[in-house]
Amino acid sequence: MGFGTLFFWVWAAAFLRQSLLMTWMIARTRGSILSAVLFHAFVDISGEIVDVSLAGRAIGVGLGSSAAAVVALRWWPRRSGAPDRSRGR
Repeated sequence: MGFGTLFFWVWAAAFLRQSLLMTWMIARTRGSILSAVLFHAFVDISGEIVDVSLAGRAIGVGLGSSAAAVVALRWWPRRSGAPDRSRGR
């Protein structure tokens, strides 16, 4: 896995996506890491059980990154100090 290879960029995108999703899980569970640990274990175990080609990994990263983007845009807690209007307040 050399820097700049396609495998590296697919791995880096998957790493960033997984980090974003696990951070969101911890934030949504008020600091509990159980869901993030289980998610990480599932990703690791499924990666060992299923042998996927580089093209398959790239497609998976694209789909997973789309899900991470939806999470980030839709459900990420607002930090701007503005009141959260989604709860009817």
